[in-house]
Amino acid sequence: DVRRAIAAAETFIPKNPNKEVLHIIPRDFKVDNESGIKDPIGMNGVRLEVDTLVVECSSHFLKNIFKCVEAAGVGISDYVFSAIAAAESVLSKRQKELGVMLLDIGGGTANFVVYEEGVPIHAGVLPFGGNHITNDIAIGFRTAVDIAEEIKLKYGSCLPMELAKKEVIKLSDFIPGEEGSYSKRELAEIIEARLCDIFELIQKELKRIDRVSLLPAGIVLIGGSARTPGIIELIKRELKLPAEIGVPRDFADVVEESVSTILASPLGVISWANNNGSGKNDDFIFRSRAASSLKKWLQSFLP
Repeated sequence: DVRRAIAAAETFIPKNPNKEVLHIIPRDFKVDNESGIKDPIGMNGVRLEVDTLVVECSSHFLKNIFKCVEAAGVGISDYVFSAIAAAESVLSKRQKELGVMLLDIGGGTANFVVYEEGVPIHAGVLPFGGNHITNDIAIGFRTAVDIAEEIKLKYGSCLPMELAKKEVIKLSDFIPGEEGSYSKRELAEIIEARLCDIFELIQKELKRIDRVSLLPAGIVLIGGSARTPGIIELIKRELKLPAEIGVPRDFADVVEESVSTILASPLGVISWANNNGSGKNDDFIFRSRAASSLKKWLQSFLP
């Protein structure tokens, strides 16, 4: 009955040949108009309804990923939204129950998923990431993108008021013979401005689901930009929520902490494949390209 209700929910999704449904996730059930039910199995009733979260992506984008992976000689048995996969290895059960957002600031995009009472209630992708910060630095410092990336990694910060005006970055340290210098505070102002743009969009997403400043477990940050000095303080200031750096829990013994936030998504895929293969995720995610070879291969990496 539950699966039939969820399948019926899919029929209400507007048909779009350019979109592929990744997940249909039940957020809430109603049994005979009684709402607030997370698991209706075992209950008696006449009418079963479900409120679902639908996660879609571009069909063209998904097909290109399939082509690339299969061209590398690897078979595909399933797919998952990266933020949901990362949540498998980073978020605790308690965080998911209380209410939490996992935010993955990568190179080209910022992916997020919001959990409450153990299930995802909202998810999305923002078209900004670490590469946009690098591009801003390249424009502001009038230098090459590769040099801007080096400057960001070595001197980057997003709290300009904590830096002295006299502290400077010499371009000659990165390009021999190049004249010119810029203040570290100016660099931090560029980084802060772009990150504030991202957090402003995140705030709008929280407003859409009436969760502004209402996530007790706060924001858990992963991705390459998560290691930017001062980013946790900036999140707390801009979003008025607790914040912390996310670390994949099941891989602490095999992955260095300095790179674990960058690898959170691929490590999450391993956790997802392991859990989905054992049926642990079947309670709330029913759309899946069922499985075999890839899941067994991923499971071989787990202790």
